[in-house]
Amino acid sequence: MIKTEEPGKNKRGKLRLLGVYAAAALVFWCYWENFRGSGKNRQREDAAVSSSEEGGKETVKGETMAYRRITQEEAREKMNTEEGLVILDVRTREEYESGHIRGAVCLPNEEITEEPEELPDKSQTILVYCRSGNRSRQAAEKLAAFGYENVCEFGGILDWPYAEMLE
Repeated sequence: MIKTEEPGKNKRGKLRLLGVYAAAALVFWCYWENFRGSGKNRQREDAAVSSSEEGGKETVKGETMAYRRITQEEAREKMNTEEGLVILDVRTREEYESGHIRGAVCLPNEEITEEPEELPDKSQTILVYCRSGNRSRQAAEKLAAFGYENVCEFGGILDWPYAEMLE
């Protein structure tokens, strides 16, 4: 007995396979968009990241906010040369007490729910750091959204290479 296919069965299989490929392409595209940072990842709902022209520094912008990401080397240079800046440690008080950058002020990220009284001058340079870089980004976003004009985020103390500046 010779087996024959039903009419249209092969066509349905091809359409099903095409659907699988399309779904896989869509999943890959969504992953790629999030990986590149153009999606709503890294807890930046309305923010977009762009490189500024000065040395490839990143500026994170939204409708009402802007802060700069700087390297730890740039942060150290600012600490050594600029007067009147604030070094803001946004870790918990316990983390702060276990060791921090000399001269830093502790204001835990979780406590930044409104304009901080500790930071009355919105045009003052504020250097923000935490343990690994996540909370400092969140805090920098909040401060920028409150209208602080000169917020620079430089990541976490885990990567801080200048032991002589720690206390």
